[in-house]
Amino acid sequence: MSHVFRRTSILSALVLLALVLGMSTVAASSDRSAVHGTVPPWAKASNYAGAANGNNQIGFRIYLGWNNQANLASFINAVSDPRSS
Repeated sequence: MSHVFRRTSILSALVLLALVLGMSTVAASSDRSAVHGTVPPWAKASNYAGAANGNNQIGFRIYLGWNNQANLASFINAVSDPRSS
């Protein structure tokens, strides 16, 4: 009987740990903020057609701007030059 109690206690502790870790993840995600200008104008509640199929795949691209134009130009020259390592 004591090994059953021990297994139940261990299982309960693991479930409690999982819940605590899950709650800390939710708390950390509350620090997120929206990136302005990233929502297309057609993405409105009135255009909502329903939940997507969870088995479908989607593709998307993310474009990031360069902070240093001089470094960008140097990089472009380097990758375009066959003699560049």
